[in-house]
Amino acid sequence: MTAPFQPQKLLWALPVFALLVLTGCGGSDTKTASTSSEASVSVAAPEAPEDTTFTTKDGPDGQEVLAQFEIGNGYTDDMMLTKSQLATIKILNYAKTEYPNAAKVTVKGGLGDTVLFTATYGKSTLSKFDDFMRVPRKEIWDIADSARIDPALAK
Repeated sequence: MTAPFQPQKLLWALPVFALLVLTGCGGSDTKTASTSSEASVSVAAPEAPEDTTFTTKDGPDGQEVLAQFEIGNGYTDDMMLTKSQLATIKILNYAKTEYPNAAKVTVKGGLGDTVLFTATYGKSTLSKFDDFMRVPRKEIWDIADSARIDPALAK
């Protein structure tokens, strides 16, 4: 004798069926990348860091780049330190692309008229790194040729 049909036992299948319908039964609308030998990979140049002013001047060894930015108020000391280090990394990557023949790049960050740090990277230091994102954030000022960090920022 067969058991009578029990619809409540099939209720678990309803959400599974609905999910399959909503996702298109596992299909994908994404297009696959071309495997043609003509496909090329382009690397986008770094974007100019926000709220950073770049100026250049001719120095004794060539073009000198100065990048200045406002750290911003309302941050904790740790947040200002992290923001400043990350901004330095972005600035160096941008400067390396935009000013490839620079003799040195100086990065200054501050609050209003108070400069909290200055880090200068000479041509030999700039040429050692293809991408400053590979330098650990906490070491970005350690690799500078010269650096002055306000004690309030360097805790």
